[in-house]
Parts: sequence; C-alpha cells; structure tokens
Amino acid sequence: MIKNIEMEAVSCPIFICANNRNKNYGKAVKDWTSLIDGVTIENVNATGSEVCSIITGASNVTADTEATQWTFVKNVTIKDYTAIYRESTQNLGEHQHYAADS
Repeated sequence: MIKNIEMEAVSCPIFICANNRNKNYGKAVKDWTSLIDGVTIENVNATGSEVCSIITGASNVTADTEATQWTFVKNVTIKDYTAIYRESTQNLGEHQHYAADS
C-alpha cells in the first residue's frame, strides 16, 4: 500500500507499467510475461503534473514461436487521488498540420 504522499512538479504521479523490462540486452527472452497485482494507492496529491496517470500492460509476439505473450496489471485500487496539471503557456487548441510530400 502506498499512502499519504504529496508531490510537486512530477511528470506522472502514478505510473504502473508491466512491460518488457527483462530485455536481456538484445538476447532472446523465452518468458516475456509479467504481472503487477494488488496495488493500493490512497491519499495522494500531486501538483504540476504533465500526465495524471499511466497504468498499462503490454503484449509481445515471440520471434521463434510467433506466440503472443502478455504482461498484466490487475487489482489496482486508487482512493483520494488529486493530480493538478502544470501551468503552461502552450495553446493546446492550435495544431500545426504537415502535408505529406507528393
């Protein structure tokens, strides 16, 4: 359990990511699966955030067997969580469009 945390100027206060962290530096990895299970986060207040949270798993197709292996995140509980975005002068309403080369 994680609780009673105050943060300031943190890019992503809650970041839970089950992915291919066991890359083995370019060598083939037989078991790519992983699991994050049973996380409880309570009473967290963050200001100056860029992204309020990321909670993700992933999948991978192995080169040798072409089987899909999964990483999972399950049973995550978040209570009393506040994330306030950082102040920015960037106008998110204007987008620059690029034309593809002909």
